[in-house]
Parts: sequence; structure tokens; C-alpha cells
Amino acid sequence: MNNAAGLSYVEISSPGSDDLAPLILFHGSGRREDDLVDFAAAAAPARRVIALRGGVSHDGGFAFFRRNPDRSLDQGEVGRAAIQLADFVRIVGRADGRAPVLVGYSNGAIAAAALLAAAPGECAGAVLMRPLSAFPGAIPADLSGHSALLIAGAHDDRRAPGDVLLLEAQLRAAGADVSAHVLDCGHGWDPAGGDVELTRSWLGRLG
Repeated sequence: MNNAAGLSYVEISSPGSDDLAPLILFHGSGRREDDLVDFAAAAAPARRVIALRGGVSHDGGFAFFRRNPDRSLDQGEVGRAAIQLADFVRIVGRADGRAPVLVGYSNGAIAAAALLAAAPGECAGAVLMRPLSAFPGAIPADLSGHSALLIAGAHDDRRAPGDVLLLEAQLRAAGADVSAHVLDCGHGWDPAGGDVELTRSWLGRLG
């Protein structure tokens, strides 16, 4: 296990990965750094992967930020996490000179979106699965030239139907090129493989 900016991570290289932007994986609440590794291998087998562990202990695993007792977002906590993650990306994510693609799920998707807004110059784009907006209003950043893929679940009992629509609108207003999809699934993976297929196709266009 490696450490940088107070965060632990593992790095996985693939043949030919030097030619493509690396992926940084942000797991969901109560999970660990290896949680999205199989997903990344299926969606982007040729890319270098940096699998990050959240810095907050949570429910037997880890998260990237703490929530309020009622599970609403603590804006101060999300902002703190975004600053720490930006430091991490500057140290590790851009070690080879390429801006990485952020790949986040649930809690990790919220953190990745906050990082994209806090340090857009350090990121190539983001895949945000089962996301929730962490922004109380307009995103305070110019995201022109950045792309984002949003993937929600139609039967997600942890998200309101409008959550992904709000984040999509905020990202577009900030200048990002956004592709948003709603799959026939809940908060977990689409059993039909839609998460993998959408991500593979989107990354192929991103380059």
C-alpha cells in the first residue's frame, strides 16, 4: 500500500497504459480501495489504475467524507475532502504528466465531482455513478473542455429522481460536456452490464 497526501492507494499498470490517461478510482461508503478494480479492468483494461482508499473510517470500511447525522451532506466536509484529493492528484495522479480521469461511485462520485470543481486543471474528466450534487448552487469553476459521464439507477432508493438531473444541469452550466444515463437498476451495479458498457464507450471517445 502506498501513501500520499494522507491517503492510501494501490497502483495497477496494464500493457500500453502509458498511452492513455490513468484512472483514479473513488469507492462508495463503507468500501475499500479494491472495490472498483474489477469494474475498471472490464471497462478500461488498457489504462493505468490508481485505486484510492477514502480517508474517513465508515461502517467497517472507508469513505471520502463524513455526512451529517441525518445523512445530509456536510459542505465543509466535502470541501475538506476536495482539497485533500486535489493535493493527492497533484502528487500521484499526474506523476506521468497526464491528467487523470476520475471514476467515482456513490460517496466516491460525490467526492470526485467536488474534486473536478476544486481542481479542474488537474483532471481530464469524470465518470460519476449513482451521483448526488454536493453543490448548493452553481459550480464555482469553469469546466469548459472537460467531459463527464453520469450514470444513475432508475430504482435507486438512496437517490431522488431529480438528483442526477440537478448535477447534470450544474455541470453543463459550468461548461462541461455531459453525457447522462439512467439504467434499469437500483443503487448497485446494473445486472445487464450497463455501467461497464457506458463507461467503456465514453472512455473510448475521450481518448
